[in-house]
Amino acid sequence: MQFVGRVQQKSEGLLTQDSLTYPSTGFVDLLRLLGWCVRSFATGPRSFDFDLTFQDWLEGLVRRTGSENVVLNLYFRKFLVVTGRDLSAHILAQPPDNQGYMEGRTKAQAMSFLAPQALTITHGEQWRRLRQLNETALRITEADERTEFIVDAVREAFHEPVSDIGDIRKCMAQAMRTVVFGTDDVPDHLVEDVQTLFAYVQNPFRRTLLGWSERGRRKRFYDALRLLWSESSTSGAPNLIAAAKSAAHEKRHSQQELLQQIPHWMFTFTGSGTDLLTRTLGMVTSRDDVYARVTSDAMKQGSAGRAAAVMNMEYLESCLLETCRLFPPVTRTLCVAPRGDSFDGVRIPAGIEILLCFTASQRDLSVDATANHFRPDRWMEPGSNADAVYPSLFLGGARNCPGKYLILLVCKAAISSLIELGRVRSQCPELSEDPVPSSFPESGFGLRMHTDELVSEEGL
Repeated sequence: MQFVGRVQQKSEGLLTQDSLTYPSTGFVDLLRLLGWCVRSFATGPRSFDFDLTFQDWLEGLVRRTGSENVVLNLYFRKFLVVTGRDLSAHILAQPPDNQGYMEGRTKAQAMSFLAPQALTITHGEQWRRLRQLNETALRITEADERTEFIVDAVREAFHEPVSDIGDIRKCMAQAMRTVVFGTDDVPDHLVEDVQTLFAYVQNPFRRTLLGWSERGRRKRFYDALRLLWSESSTSGAPNLIAAAKSAAHEKRHSQQELLQQIPHWMFTFTGSGTDLLTRTLGMVTSRDDVYARVTSDAMKQGSAGRAAAVMNMEYLESCLLETCRLFPPVTRTLCVAPRGDSFDGVRIPAGIEILLCFTASQRDLSVDATANHFRPDRWMEPGSNADAVYPSLFLGGARNCPGKYLILLVCKAAISSLIELGRVRSQCPELSEDPVPSSFPESGFGLRMHTDELVSEEGL
């Protein structure tokens, strides 16, 4: 969704400090959404993308109502759809709590299918305990033994050329086995299980109709996790399971609560992590100047201390952040204010589910004229305010992803490893020029690797 101008909530008298709530959709608006879906599906059934269609419809709705935040009235349920960065930042800044904002019912129902005690659907004291656990287990601070272990695991996984997202996902799954569990000797079904079960989490219709049929898979999945947990060492091993066991020592965590944090760690590699890595590769390898700078930046780090070199690849990290801004792997989240709230003089009804949509605020041309351009330097410029302009990358605020720097390290290690193998080129010409498309061309993505064009061994 590409906004040509930021709609002020109080402009043109459409919304004032005395308003009781945000404007709401009507029957005609829902008919428009249905019409957009039918038309989009008819023009390309195989390429139909409901998320993109919904974003385009939402853009028109925001313009018509004059409000960045709109109540989506489905008659059987209402949602407050938030596209405004200010309200979004206000919500995300607060730790999940029943006195403020907590997980939404729809999100809780979805994630409970796999992990009822996952960090993302807890609040209050349980959230604080699990947040500390996850931060400790996923922490990346400096190029120490743990960082070396992770970088070596990723380099081993990406030691051969890749050509598409399927290859990248397989490599990330291999890296995940070592980084999470400390060994490649992990049942193959575990990777398949987490991807299959998350597909049910993300699809309410599939979950409602067929979720019952996956009870056996879910049991097999947790039985395997329980065995791997019991076999994992607590003697300072650098993998995530060992770190979690050490962090949980003498803390008030049940084993089931601990085990239910692991699916998110696993799926970050094969889900959102794979998406971020793939899209960044697409952007970097589509532009000669960017690719040359990434390669030069990597070579300048020298050959001594591979983990330290990867951590210091500042420009490559900026490319990852910029790609995450343009094509966020996580586009939305759901929460609720049990007691209600008010923001900028507008009432937020108690109990209404709040759908935070991040794509709109990260492509807001009225705030940033280059919002549709790939500009990694915005994250490196002296006095840069990119973090303030785009606060919702990796959620942000109190809910900022605890694994942010871990997945950035993994992606940097993977990209640098592929560049070391040889010349990498993208097969997506639409990514080579600005403005970039509103959505990443997943179906047309491909890579060509020329292993005879090697980077100097003195570099990476």
